[in-house]
This record gives sequence, C-alpha cells and structure tokens, in this order.
Amino acid sequence: MKTRSSADTDTTDSSTAQSSKPAQDKSDAIDQQEQWPERSSSCWSQLTFSDVTPLLKRGAQKTLDPEDLWPASDEERVRTLRGGGRGLRAKLSKACGGLMRRAGCWQAVVSAGQLVQPLVVRALVLAVSEDGAKAKNAALRVTGYIAALTIIVAFAQQRQLHLATRAGTRLRALAIAEVYAAAVLRRRSDAPGDVGTLVGVDATKLMEASLELHLVWAAPLQIVIVSVLLVFFVGGDEGAY
Repeated sequence: MKTRSSADTDTTDSSTAQSSKPAQDKSDAIDQQEQWPERSSSCWSQLTFSDVTPLLKRGAQKTLDPEDLWPASDEERVRTLRGGGRGLRAKLSKACGGLMRRAGCWQAVVSAGQLVQPLVVRALVLAVSEDGAKAKNAALRVTGYIAALTIIVAFAQQRQLHLATRAGTRLRALAIAEVYAAAVLRRRSDAPGDVGTLVGVDATKLMEASLELHLVWAAPLQIVIVSVLLVFFVGGDEGAY
C-alpha cells in the first residue's frame, strides 16, 4: 500500500508539472512580448513615443523601481551582440547595421525637408507680393505647407536620433565587452588604466559619434544641392557683367 501510494504521488506530481509547464511557457511568452513594447507598436506610436506613456504616468505617481522598467530584449544583450559573427566587423554590422540604415533613411527625410523649406518660403514671398483674393488663398495654402513640412521634419529628426542612439548604445556595449574580453584573454592586469580609459572614455565617444554619423554624407549633399539651387535661381557670373 505504501509503494502504491508513493507511485500515485509521483504520478500526481508529474501531471501537475506537465499542466503547469504550458502556463509557465505562456507566461514567459507574455513577458517576452511585454519587455520591449516598441517591437509591437504601430508606426504612429513609434513616431510619437506613445508606447512609453504608461511608464511616464507611473513615474509621475511614484518613484520608479527596477521592476517597473522593461527588461532589455535579447537583441540588446551583450551575449547576442557578441554572437553576431566572427570578427569585430561582422559583429558591428549585425548589431548596428540595421538600425543605422533605418536612421539613414530618416536622415534623408530630414535633409529633404530642410532643402524644401527655403523653396516653400520663396513661394510664400511670391504669393504675398501679389494682390487679390487668389494671392491670399495661395499664401494661406503655402503657410499650411510650411507648417506640415516643419512637423514632418521634427518627427523624422526625433526618429533618426532615437534609432542612432539605440545603435550607439549597442556599439558602446559591444566595445566594452570586446575590450574586457581582450584584457582577460591577454591578462592585461599590468595596465588597468588603459582598460579603464578604453571602457570609460573611448567607448562613450563611439556612442556619441554614432549620433551624428549620417551628417558625413548628409551635410556635403545639402551643400551641393543648395549651391545648385542658388545658381539656378540667382544666376551665375554672367549676370554680374
């Protein structure tokens, strides 16, 4: 009887464990989904950052604890960043390439908006310089264009900065992990100051540089386009003679 009772107990425990396993897997799936709300948010939510509104409201009511914050997703963890390939170049491309390409697309929108704004202002000046009801309606219409263009550029610039910041954070984390790994592998205990400088200063400078990295191509492109527009509207040296 005692042996049978223990067998029944083992069967009951295994059944309970099997029944609780799907619930645990479901809970883990829910936690995985909730830990990074931007992944499942809409385009409008990503532009307005409304996915962090519940967290901001909670922070206005009380002091936030670490349990109130979302855990970092697997894409932001160091083990995932270091496992992106063989060699530092492959790891950087895997960790930051997608984010930087998306940030570059938004930078192109920002640059286009900044180039179009002077043209729209020129159209407004030409519309105001004329008289009549048509000129007034044209001026109001151009004013609406300026307002819409300003809003689009503002949203695009914030989105570009957000994506570049995420890429810079990954770059900084990967640089720190690689420096520590190299220091441990080579036993650089004789030069702790060099490791501290690389981790505390140089890795942070890499993150800061990534925020303005797209200006390397955006700024010269804007200069060239603006120069062409000046020659087209103002004229070259022929008008001076």
